[in-house]
Amino acid sequence: MKIALVSGGIAIVVALITTFGAIWANDAELKKAQLAATDASSEAQKAQSAANSASLEAQKAQERIVATGKEVTQLQEKLKLENSGRKTCSAHYNEYVDTIVVPQSWSATTCESWALGASAGYHLGCIFPDSISINREGKGAPSPNCGW
Repeated sequence: MKIALVSGGIAIVVALITTFGAIWANDAELKKAQLAATDASSEAQKAQSAANSASLEAQKAQERIVATGKEVTQLQEKLKLENSGRKTCSAHYNEYVDTIVVPQSWSATTCESWALGASAGYHLGCIFPDSISINREGKGAPSPNCGW
């Protein structure tokens, strides 16, 4: 009977050692899996951070492009305004000259008609931001021309 108890006790001890060995082995595998998951999570966070930084940089670049586009448009409008002259029509009689700024829609014929209404000769002209140009009496458009 003692042998049966001893052998039964040994069987229990062997069973316990086997069970604990399996638990320890599973525990080691579990720890490895947890470390791998932690590493993967850390790498994912780094990748997300890099993606966020890249997205922010792309947004800043887009804002710079838009701002540059607006500046270019403003400069083009300024240049257009500076380079576009205003039409003038001058009526001259005796020693008097009457000059008016006229709409872009006026033609040389319109200017001539206005001047002839005062029994005068006429000149077509242009006023630019830094200069003027006038044609010779009734002789074509001034140079530089502003749309006559």
